[in-house]
Formats: sequence, structure tokens, C-alpha cells
Amino acid sequence: MNNFIKLYLLSSLSLSFINADTTKFGLGSCLDQDYPQPIWEAIEKEDLDYFVFLGDNVYGDLPSGSLRKMVSAYKKQKNNFPDWMENVEILPIWDDHDYGLNDAGSEYPLKRQSQEIYLNFWEIPLDDDRHNRDGIYFSEEKIIQGKVFKLIFLKTSPNPGICLSAISLTASGVISLPVRPVPPVVIMTSISFLFVHSFKIFTI
Repeated sequence: MNNFIKLYLLSSLSLSFINADTTKFGLGSCLDQDYPQPIWEAIEKEDLDYFVFLGDNVYGDLPSGSLRKMVSAYKKQKNNFPDWMENVEILPIWDDHDYGLNDAGSEYPLKRQSQEIYLNFWEIPLDDDRHNRDGIYFSEEKIIQGKVFKLIFLKTSPNPGICLSAISLTASGVISLPVRPVPPVVIMTSISFLFVHSFKIFTI
């Protein structure tokens, strides 16, 4: 993908059944640490509540699969982030360039080491289950304007095979959901976004 951050700013979940003040999520991906990032100035003005990093949050992979570049890429990226992000809840998932090898899947031999680098960078608490299993997928329930929503974060390419309580992915990547999930489900996957509620799927 092109080496720039793709930003989607949306009035999160502000559909007809929500009439209160807006809760804002920023969603971005493909953020190369070696490129200028003036876009953060514009994003700050949006006064976000959450920011979701959808993958390729650094470009630390090498053709050899070595993680030699990954640690330095994260260090440089941390210096690129503006101070105001400390006041926004960050929800990250990864894609291949912050995994360790372009288009790599479960066969990648350094996946566990890469995962620890990732978890340490994003300051995931040590008691989080992601420190004790393969994979950085996770889910959280958030109360947004009085409504409970389940946020599901998946790394879906190139070889998904994950099952969660509200969603299952087959080996071919087909998403299977209950007809009417309760609570409503927001699915954040590598470089994509789905919102599922009452038989409808909204794509951004």
C-alpha cells in the first residue's frame, strides 16, 4: 500500500437510535515512520475520543524476515506521535509491515518475538491475554452514549483462523456473524472497518 496514513473520521455509531452528543473515532493505517506526518495537526482539531490504528502502523519489515529494523522503526514512530495522543484512547491492531514480513501469515518463524515487540510498544498490560497466546486479536465492550457496543479487533490477512464469541472467520476469510448480534458489534480488521447492527453491515 502507499506509504501514507489513511484517516477516516466518523461520527462513531451516531445512527438514528443515538441522539446524544457524538463520540468520535479516528481510524488510520499505513503510517511510515520515515515520512513526514503533518496530518496529525489536522487530526488534533477533530477532538477524538478514540484512535484505532488499523495496521502497518510502522514499516519495520525486511525481505529477510529479520526483526532488526522493527525495534528502531517503533522508536522512531513514537517520536512522531504528538503529545495530545496521550489523552486519546488508542486501540491498535497490526498488518504485515508491523508483523515482520510482507504478506506473512502464521508460518512466520519470528511471530512470537514480533508480537512481544508490538505489545511492549503499545504498552499492553502484562496481565492481558495477548501476552500469553499467539495472535494480537482482542475484543472490548464500550459504553458509548449509554449504549453497549462490542468492539472486535482482528488481523484477518493473509490466513485468518480465529474464532471469537461474536464472530468466526473460516480459513477462507469468510466472516460469520449471528443474525442479530447483542450487543451490536463493531469489527476492526487490518485495513478495514465493519459496523454490524440489526441485519445491516456498514463499510467505511
